[in-house]
Amino acid sequence: MVEWPAERSVRTVLARIHPGHHASAAVAEAAGLSPTGTVHGGEARWELTVRPSPHVS
Repeated sequence: MVEWPAERSVRTVLARIHPGHHASAAVAEAAGLSPTGTVHGGEARWELTVRPSPHVS
């Protein structure tokens, strides 16, 4: 999931997840995202800083 953004110079992957959606949180965690502690509209912000792909020039 995060390889595609890395190949296109995307720096950050974000997800907003409702605290009760444990399955969504598990998917985000498996993809490398971490909760930031920020809550907006009742949803927690999860984030991953993407390292640039070595194939991007």
